[in-house]
Amino acid sequence: VLRGADRLICNSQNTKALLMEHWHVPTEKIEVINPGVDEKTFCPADIDPAFRKKVGWEDRFVCLTVGRLQRRKGHDKMIEAIPQIAKEIPNILYAIVGQGDNYPNLVAAVKKLGLESYVQFMDGIEDEDLIRCYQQCDLFILPNRTDGNDIEGFGMVLVEAQAAGKPVIAGDSGGTSETLNSGKTGMIIDCTDPEIIAGAVVNMRNSMAFGSFKPEDCRLHVLQNLTWGKHAKKAETVFDQI
Repeated sequence: VLRGADRLICNSQNTKALLMEHWHVPTEKIEVINPGVDEKTFCPADIDPAFRKKVGWEDRFVCLTVGRLQRRKGHDKMIEAIPQIAKEIPNILYAIVGQGDNYPNLVAAVKKLGLESYVQFMDGIEDEDLIRCYQQCDLFILPNRTDGNDIEGFGMVLVEAQAAGKPVIAGDSGGTSETLNSGKTGMIIDCTDPEIIAGAVVNMRNSMAFGSFKPEDCRLHVLQNLTWGKHAKKAETVFDQI
C-alpha cells in the first residue's frame, strides 16, 4: 500500500517521522495535514456559575482531561501528582471525561491515595455539556506518555481546549508538541513523573494569575493554524501537485 500510494497524508510530523524511520518512505512522498477543529463549536464562554454548580465545580480550580481511559493518556500520573498540587492549590479538582479499560485501575488509585474529593469521573456526558466542560475548566491537561508501542499521534483534545480559550499541559511523547505554542498557549513536560506534573500545574496557575497563557492567545493560535479552513487550503495545494 505504501509503495503504491502517490502521496501519504500524515496527521503530524511525528507520524511522518515514524513512516520514514520504520517504513523507509521517502520524505517527498509525505504531506502533513493536522486534524482540524470546528472553531464555531469549540469557542470561549463567560464563567457559567450555574453549570459549574451543576457539575460540582464551584470554587474549585479545575484541571480537565478528555479522552479514553488508556495507560498512555497518563491519568494515573496526574492522580499521583494531586497530593503535591493540593499543597499549593487546596481547591484543586481533577475532572476526567471518558471511558476505557483503565477505569478500574484509576478508581483504585484514587481510593488508595484518599483523593475521592479531588478527582471526579464524568462518564457519559452529552456533547453539549462536554463543550461546556472545555469552556468552564481552568486548564486542560493531557499527561500522555509512551506506553510500549502506544503513543499519542497528535492530541486533538488539546486543540479543542485551546479553541475554547484554555491553556494546556501535555506530555513530551508523540505529536502533542505540534498542537500548541509552548510557553504561550501551553507546556510540554515529562509526564512520567508526578512531581514534574505537579510543578507544571502550579506554575501554570501562578502564571495565569500574572497574565500569561491568555485565553485570547490560545484561541488565536488555533484560528491561525488548526481550523479545517486552514487545512483545506493546504490540502488543495497538496492535491494539485499530485
